[in-house]
Formats: sequence, structure tokens, C-alpha cells
Amino acid sequence: FVHGSGNIEVSDSTFADNYIGVESHGPQAYKTYVKSSVIIGLSNDSRSRFATSTYCRPIGVDYSYNERPWGQINLENVSFKGFHGQDCDGMVFRAHKMNGETQKHASGVVLAKGLSVDSPLVHPDFPCTLTNITDGPSPIYLYLEDFDGALKPNRDVFATSTGGFYVQNSLHATAFISSYCSSTGKANSCALYCPGVCLRMVYIYPKDDTNDIVKLTVSDGTTTHTYDKSPFTDPNFHDNDYFGFLLPWGTYSAHFIDSAGELVYAHSAVVSMQEAPNCNSHVTDSSIRLATRAPTHLPTVAPFAFTSGCINGDGTFSQGTLSGFSNNGGSSVFSITDDGTGNKIMRRTGRNRYSQDLKIALRPDCFQTGSKYRLHIKHMPLGKGSGDEDGSTALGMLIWKKPDNSMGYMHVLWCNEPAFANSWSECYHDLTITVDQANAFFMDLTFGYRQSWALFDVDYDDISVTLAPTG
Repeated sequence: FVHGSGNIEVSDSTFADNYIGVESHGPQAYKTYVKSSVIIGLSNDSRSRFATSTYCRPIGVDYSYNERPWGQINLENVSFKGFHGQDCDGMVFRAHKMNGETQKHASGVVLAKGLSVDSPLVHPDFPCTLTNITDGPSPIYLYLEDFDGALKPNRDVFATSTGGFYVQNSLHATAFISSYCSSTGKANSCALYCPGVCLRMVYIYPKDDTNDIVKLTVSDGTTTHTYDKSPFTDPNFHDNDYFGFLLPWGTYSAHFIDSAGELVYAHSAVVSMQEAPNCNSHVTDSSIRLATRAPTHLPTVAPFAFTSGCINGDGTFSQGTLSGFSNNGGSSVFSITDDGTGNKIMRRTGRNRYSQDLKIALRPDCFQTGSKYRLHIKHMPLGKGSGDEDGSTALGMLIWKKPDNSMGYMHVLWCNEPAFANSWSECYHDLTITVDQANAFFMDLTFGYRQSWALFDVDYDDISVTLAPTG
């Protein structure tokens, strides 16, 4: 009835005699809501008028197990009837792989409560033929919440259960809950039922200059498990590589491991969660503590951040590195030179109309939400603009990628006073950091002139982003 659609709500309805009652999967990844409705696999009317084999194996809800985290189907007060008996055994739920999708993060679930079934023999299942479920680096995590126990398997061991989760039978999926889980009792099934647990999918995105981070070790103090980095990225979700895993309520520590098997620290990392389940006791962002470097006492050489603040590089250029500075499009040549007094500066030559601005890489993990920071730069144009114009104000743009994968843009007026050829100018801009800037995947700052097509060379020095002075 509902096929590849989203952002709709159906209520007070009856779905009857369909091979699939509700099909919720597709690239749109918007939620579908079904409330206060009845889904009938095979009605008494159809049973009396047609051979049951004509409608055999009906499916109540066919959902994508690798739906994006904000695209789940939501069911509330839905009854399932006519899915068992008279040679027509159906499935209340069937997990389905999205057609044509090759980059998976495998996280979609059904959010459901207030469900009822007329037969305990139609409980959900994850057939082993659904996917190649292994204990290796497969990113597949099949799980389904049974909030109030209406869908529990028909086994005595679950008789007193008032809710739980169906989970695929693999080591990665059950690392922290294996003692709670038992077989559903169904033949050729790769599903376990875990009463009394509250699970949530967790994603950790290491934001680092290196791709050498390959594993993540997670521990609750009693159990420790190591997860492989997902071999997939999804441009519709996050461009970054990530670790995805399933956790019950608790407190966890975690650290990254490189290809040599050694502990390694990410420059920064973002912890993201699947939408909260209906059960109350679930993990949150604060449930996981990532290992960080121990503080350095009295360093013999000041790190870049000491001088340049939140720039991902050395804005004084005294370290002899150009890391963190590049063209904002086009091409030009960067070099470090002496200004004649022994002081190191950065010189930019060979500019063209496609590379008029300097791009400065910032460190979002350095910023605190609500704090005010000062952007500072010294610059000297080594020529004049087209038409021999002299004097130009400096403009810029702050560009960042938000946690929801959208982009943010903000104009920055660096200097309102003009800069003249062959003369150093110094300017700054104060900026109050927002929450999505502090949690950005990356943040770049550009610097250029109103005379946008000018081709003169430029010298730069003392570029920094530090806390703004108070008072």
C-alpha cells in the first residue's frame, strides 16, 4: 500500500489482502507513520472465495533494514490479523535490503508500540538467507524492538517477557547482550530474542588527517569488544568513515586502533545515535567516553595550537610548515620565506581569477559553544588591483559542515580599513561559536579582497584564532 514513500501518516485504516501491507523503504528516507490501524494478511472473505495458495505468504510490514537513521517507519496501536493458518503462514515484519543501494550503513529499525497479533506463531524473523551474516567486518546489524512484548516468540522461556529486542545472531551484534538472548525456536533463523534489554545503534566518526584508524575497542568494564571500521560511506548520510555498533544501556570507554594494532588518537571524533528507541533506559552521547591524549606538561617546543589557537596548522610559519593553508579554488603557489628580519612568513604567488581567496583550515573540536573567538591576520598585498587601484578591504567566508550533513555559511568582514600595496596591515574579527559550528565535521575560513580579480602576490603572517579578550 505504501511503497517507497515517506513523510506521510495513515491512521484509522484497514489494509487487507495485500501481499505487502506497508512497504517502507527507498531513497527518500522520510518517516512513515501508521497509527490506530489494522493490517490483515488474509481476510475471512478472501479465504472463503479464493484458494489460500493464491495469497500465501503475505507480509504485514516490509521495511528496509539499512534505512537512514531518520527514516524509520513508526507504528502505533496497529493490529495484525490473518497471518497464520489455513496453509497461509505470513510474516508480520520482513526486513528488506534497499534495491540499488550499494553503500550501506545498515541501521534502520521499526519504531513500534501498542501492537497486537492474533497468533503467536507469526513473530518477526531474520532468515539466514536474508544476508551473509558473519562475525567478520560486515556492517549489517539487524534488530527490531518489541516494546511491550506483543511480538515475542512462542517459547516458554519468553512467557513472562514484557518486551525486548530481536537481534541477528552474530558476535558483533550481541557482544554486550549475549547472556540475555535465546533462540526464537524457528528453523533456518538467524534471529535471537533478548528480553529486558534496551538497544540503540551508535555511530562514531573519527575526524582525522590520516586514514590509519581501522578499529575501535569498546568496553563496559567487564566485556570488551573490538569493531572494524565500516567499509562503506554514504554520501546521503555522512561522507566520513565511521564505526557503527549496537549497545545496551550502560557506560562505556572506547579507543581507536591503527593498522599496526597500536592505540591511536583521532584529531577529534563525533558520536552520533540512531533515534531513541521506545524503551527508556538507552545509551546517549554521554554514555561513551573516548580516550584522549594525556596533557603535556612544560613542553620544550610549543605545539601549533599554543600559538595559532584553533587553526589546524601553524599561523606564525615559524615551524616551516604550510599545513592548514590552501587555495579556495584555482591554483597558486605557497612558500615560506624570510621577511628580511629573520621572521618567517607565508608568501602566495601565481594567483589567478579562480584562486583569489586564501583558505584556512580550522579545528571545530577546539571551539566551545557560546564562546567568542578572535580571528586575526597580518597581510601585505605586493601589488595593486586591476586599473592600478590601491587599497582594498578584506572579506571572508566561514564554511562548515554541520552534524546533519548540511552546510553552513557566514560572511566575515575581516577589515573595514583598506590595505595598501607593499605595506603590512593587521585586522581581526570576533566570532561567537554556535552549537553546530562547535560540532562540525570540518570548518574552513577564507580571506580575500574586494578587488576580487586582482592578481598581485600576497604575504601573510600571524594568522590565529584564539579566545577573544574580555571586557
